[in-house]
Amino acid sequence: MKRVQSLLGVIILLALFYTLRDDLGKVEGFLPHFFLIAVISYSILNLLLAFRIQYLLQKMGIAANFGCVLVAHLGGMIAGDVTPGRSGYLSTAKFLSRCGSNVSTAMAAILAPQGVEFIVKGIGAMLAIAYFHSGGAIAGIAIIAVGAIILCLLWSRRFDRLTGFVESMPLGKHVLSMREDGMKMRGYVMQILAVSLIGWLLVGIQWYFVGLSLGMKLRFLEYLLLQPLLTALMFVPITPAGLGIMESASVVVLYMLGVEPSIAAVFAVLTRISGVIADLPGVYAFLVSSDHT
Repeated sequence: MKRVQSLLGVIILLALFYTLRDDLGKVEGFLPHFFLIAVISYSILNLLLAFRIQYLLQKMGIAANFGCVLVAHLGGMIAGDVTPGRSGYLSTAKFLSRCGSNVSTAMAAILAPQGVEFIVKGIGAMLAIAYFHSGGAIAGIAIIAVGAIILCLLWSRRFDRLTGFVESMPLGKHVLSMREDGMKMRGYVMQILAVSLIGWLLVGIQWYFVGLSLGMKLRFLEYLLLQPLLTALMFVPITPAGLGIMESASVVVLYMLGVEPSIAAVFAVLTRISGVIADLPGVYAFLVSSDHT
């Protein structure tokens, strides 16, 4: 199934570039120094997200080394880059076991921020829809709903009545342990939110400089609003990290803003590549043994 999904993503991407083949020759004047700044911006985001995980683990009584947490986070990020719905990022929890954390606590430290991230991304998507006067508010609402569901499952006491049922399930005790750790993290929601907002800004900077590397004339605010709207498509579990789907949507949306389809297609691909380059050190997490992390 994974091979089929990967193949589908590649086919969509190739079909997009085949359609634009006559226009791609018009793309010229690539400025690599701006692209490098984009990669650096995303790398700073990775450092920030790793710090958030370390912070939450410390609040749970786990004194994890930052270097170990960073390797675990990057390992999850590179896995997310090649899996449908970016589900591979959950492997971060397994890597964090090398840092002295149990898997349930690590999962709580990952899922609680992810719930907040989805809500922020959904609000950003709705702001983008309002700003660009386009339809499709249901997409923003759906993203917010996903985040709200995650947080309710982790933080709401309304689900306590299901404890007996969950405990009887395979891995039920691990799920309940994760939820208890998640409940403890409710007190740090403002810190989680602050990192999410700074992260949104950093990815906006990444997109802005990828655009500058191609000579695009959009304003920073437009990149900032487009980012949550389009990156939400990376979580569509059809192709690895929305491969081909996000790029196709980017071409349509950017064309509506006056960007040539060929430039828009290259922009979307370079945006993805800049993130993958920043995540690439995460390969180390798959190569190193637990006693060397």
